Amino acid sequence: MKRAAYDGNVPIQYGSAMPATSRPATILEVARDAGVSKTSVSRYYSGERERLSASMQQRIAHAAERLGYQPNPMARGLKGGPSGWSACWSPISAIPFRWR
Repeated sequence: MKRAAYDGNVPIQYGSAMPATSRPATILEVARDAGVSKTSVSRYYSGERERLSASMQQRIAHAAERLGYQPNPMARGLKGGPSGWSACWSPISAIPFRWR
């Protein structure tokens, strides 16, 4: 079942009692609004746009703009590859001591 496109007058909600403005839009919401698959939206934002038709790219861009979708850089970092974050743990830091 295809959902009607968002007309800009009523907050779009998919199976949620929360107002659409209380949380960021998701890839799934963009996909439903554009009438494409979640994979197509993911390809659009991951740099594989050559695999999508021009009309599909335009529908995704318009749906994302209407819904205010912003890709989450932290979520993208979970996929793998360099995230720009680093961590360090040392067993010495777990031993309490006093500077004199």
